[in-house]
Amino acid sequence: MLKLEEKRELEPQDEATKKKRRYNFRRTVQLDYSAMNEGENKVAKFMHPHIEQFNREFEKYVLTGDEGTMSYDDYVDKFETIEVPLRIRDPERSGICIQVEDSAIRSVDKVMQSVGEDHFVNVMDVQSQENERWTMKQWTDYFSKPHDSRDRIRNVISLEVSDIRGLSFNRPSIVDKKDLVDIVWDVHEEKGTNIDIPRPKVTKYCLMSVKDAFTDYHLDFAGTSVYYNLVFGKKRFILYPPTPNNLEKYIEWSTSTYQNSTFLGSQLSDGIAMELNSGDLFMIPAGYIHVVYTPEDSLIFGGNYLTLRDLSKHLKITDVEKEIGIPKKYTFPNIDEVMGRTCEWLIKQALNNNRYDLGKNAITSLVNYVKQGKTKYKPVDFSDKRSMLRQLTDIYSL
Repeated sequence: MLKLEEKRELEPQDEATKKKRRYNFRRTVQLDYSAMNEGENKVAKFMHPHIEQFNREFEKYVLTGDEGTMSYDDYVDKFETIEVPLRIRDPERSGICIQVEDSAIRSVDKVMQSVGEDHFVNVMDVQSQENERWTMKQWTDYFSKPHDSRDRIRNVISLEVSDIRGLSFNRPSIVDKKDLVDIVWDVHEEKGTNIDIPRPKVTKYCLMSVKDAFTDYHLDFAGTSVYYNLVFGKKRFILYPPTPNNLEKYIEWSTSTYQNSTFLGSQLSDGIAMELNSGDLFMIPAGYIHVVYTPEDSLIFGGNYLTLRDLSKHLKITDVEKEIGIPKKYTFPNIDEVMGRTCEWLIKQALNNNRYDLGKNAITSLVNYVKQGKTKYKPVDFSDKRSMLRQLTDIYSL
């Protein structure tokens, strides 16, 4: 879905200045392919140079027919063991309320009416990877132009709408049930402690992509799982599991000087390719490295979430982010607080004879993360982190 370095919105700025900023953390010099506007290179203005390689890789891994598709009831029943991305055959049973038939949200113009013409959005230039601050009115005007009339290829992938009443929608019921933040956050609120710490807002996004938009290989922050409902348009994904080899190649590529000129897919293995059409609901498990191409103008509603079952993966990807050098503002918001509250919630559940069998690796990863000096967390029911982690360790006999 969203790049781990692109999730958080930048501070608003004066519309008149519309200052350009880099979208990502990359250490290499970014190439603006659309600047090569003479002769045969003029095509770069409308076509990212990796799309041809993407299409070849897509054909290599593409699922056909009913492959990679499951009924929602089966998905819920097997959730704890599902390790691959899946398209839901009957999304209307998931509880998500955004379908093609819902005319109230079928257009970008309707999104603008809901959020307001002056609402700021981050707009990414696909070629230069630069970010501009636009109003929804500016974005809607751009989106409504014919493809050939657009000056450049642009993408909106970080409009979080959980607090926008006019765009309220339900997540799939399994997401509401398994979202780790939802499960553990109120462990403090009940006692009025640390209530000034903002709840992470990554639950509901509106994505708007024009034809030929391209999002290069990325991990969602903290390796979050994703639900992705395509209201209209078409999307193509290639996704790779977070195997040790794939993560090693991803880290090497992300920190290299050849990132712009290298198509990472040729170095990764065990890919899954999926084409999504209007109405499809796509569920992506934790930690998948993925790349996305947009063959048609598209509108998507989706979101990110952490789960208990994928705790080890979330913390592993958090380590990857640190190794790559992702700035804190582009990581999962208040991840330290979420993990600290998870520790206290697990202890409380165990004391109430509801000990969760997460596996030794998950608890070890959690303890090792929270005990770090750089992890900032103030326990509610313990005097300090050390005593909290000692009890958690005793409970799980590590």
